[in-house]
Amino acid sequence: MTDHPLADLLHAGIGGVLPDGGLGVGLDPDDIAVIAAQWHTQSTVVGEIDLGALAAVPGPASRVVAALRATPESASACLDDISRRLHAMSVALECFSSTSVDSDEHVARIFGFMSER
Repeated sequence: MTDHPLADLLHAGIGGVLPDGGLGVGLDPDDIAVIAAQWHTQSTVVGEIDLGALAAVPGPASRVVAALRATPESASACLDDISRRLHAMSVALECFSSTSVDSDEHVARIFGFMSER
């Protein structure tokens, strides 16, 4: 495991070779929860980026200063969109994890019934 759960998840995911030599055959709900939490946290961080100071950049009239002063207006919409997407992705990943765990438990019960045959 590294400090990057998504990289670990992709490396050891379905068909990935695990350190013990076995094959990975699933996703760990705890890893998914970490990724979803990180996306949620980052959605807040991105949404709180304040570009207002750029609108008041001092300097002589020039294209560079004018571009810096115009940045907040155009970049704010982009940051808002990125923030909303990160939040939506975190919610979708949490839903995926919950649905997958429920489905896995259901299939495991079915296979459990077959063990007596």
